[in-house]
Amino acid sequence: MADHGWTERFTMDGVPYYHNTRTEAVSWDKPDVLKSTRELKSDAGTWRWVPDPVLAWAPAREERVEPSGVAVCVLDSGERVTVSPKVPRWPLLKSSLRHLEEDLVLVDDMNEGLILHNLRERYKLNEIYTNIGTILVSINPFQRYGAINDTAAVAAAARILRPTLLAIHPSRAYLREIARVSRVGVVW
Repeated sequence: MADHGWTERFTMDGVPYYHNTRTEAVSWDKPDVLKSTRELKSDAGTWRWVPDPVLAWAPAREERVEPSGVAVCVLDSGERVTVSPKVPRWPLLKSSLRHLEEDLVLVDDMNEGLILHNLRERYKLNEIYTNIGTILVSINPFQRYGAINDTAAVAAAARILRPTLLAIHPSRAYLREIARVSRVGVVW
């Protein structure tokens, strides 16, 4: 064991965390003494969320802040972006990016950037349900699910099920007529 006392450990989900055997300190952030020269350079400085046209908010390292208040930030891709002083300055712990929470109440810092990042990364893992305390957030996976999209299965269901959307004839004209007569909105 090195003199500094830090060791890397992993949660049951395989997420790394760091424990100091000398001080009993625990951290999600990798201690500088364990970082490579490259990691020290890329992780140095203040991290924050910056507006992004695709992601809404992207993590970036703040390189400098001009006297006018404009921040010059560097994205993970190496691209430099300028950020208006009017944009919220949400701080970011780099370790928060790899530690995904099932309940957003537990995130390190409650802000739009970290919430959207958490939801997006959980979605990529096919985890479409996330709690915010007692509220359930569901991200629509936009996937086809076998029998629900199978015309033969829908026809069979119409013969054996009580009236449900599955039991309705799959014809759009028929659905429109049902909607008109019952004044019920139907999405197709």
